[in-house]
Amino acid sequence: ADAGANLVRLRLWHTPRWYDDLNDGNRYSDLSDVKRSIARARAQGMSVLLDFHLSDTWTDPSRQVVPAAWATVVDDLPTLEDSLYNYVQATLMALDADSLLPDMVQICNETNKGILQSVAADAAGWALYWPRNAALFNHGIKAVRDVEATTGKEIQVAIHIAGPTNAGWLFDGFREYGVTDFDVIGLSYYWA
Repeated sequence: ADAGANLVRLRLWHTPRWYDDLNDGNRYSDLSDVKRSIARARAQGMSVLLDFHLSDTWTDPSRQVVPAAWATVVDDLPTLEDSLYNYVQATLMALDADSLLPDMVQICNETNKGILQSVAADAAGWALYWPRNAALFNHGIKAVRDVEATTGKEIQVAIHIAGPTNAGWLFDGFREYGVTDFDVIGLSYYWA
């Protein structure tokens, strides 16, 4: 804030148990940490973007592993959609109850490949099955929009990918498969 930044981007992992043996057992990027960080950002007059990684750890163009809590339903699309919707909706409502609702929500991180994959599917390499991917994105977005309707507070929705050269065909795919209810395109750029 002192340097003129006006938005803080915070990452949320579903259940980052892998972090329990680090940092004296103090997790970061879990819901408790996100709540503390939103409160700190708001105290400085800053807006907040909450990035749902939709995993227990990092997600990026090469890794999109479903949270362990959903591993048993990863191949049951209706149940996985429901799990995603309920998680996003419940998280946002919990934040709203503490007056910490973010200004913007990002549905997953660097989503160049299909999101919420099994460990085996993720390890098999790059895959993007648009009908499944679009259904999951739309359920995440619907959760955000339903929280907006319930709370009466506006929340922008961000879709995030990596690499400028991927932007055209990926966003053509989002549009073609009906993922259109978003406000912001986030783009990571890694230079050589």
